Amino acid sequence: MVEQKLQRYGPLGAIIGIALVLISFAVHGRWASTEESAQEIADLYVQNQDRVFIGSWLAILGALSMLVFGICTVSYTHLTLPTKA
Repeated sequence: MVEQKLQRYGPLGAIIGIALVLISFAVHGRWASTEESAQEIADLYVQNQDRVFIGSWLAILGALSMLVFGICTVSYTHLTLPTKA
């Protein structure tokens, strides 16, 4: 029972995690250039603060999904290793 859930949620966590991180970059939009002045950079982030906020949350959710993948992978590995007698 537990193995089936780990086999299902592990890869799903990886796929969702990667998709959310890629979507977060797309939502965030244009990044500030290092050649812009400090005021131009500040104005860019003030104008796009909603996009930056949503993109940041999507990246965090993607990282948490990848954490689920890691936990499922480790748990599944421990379940399938032979036990020492």
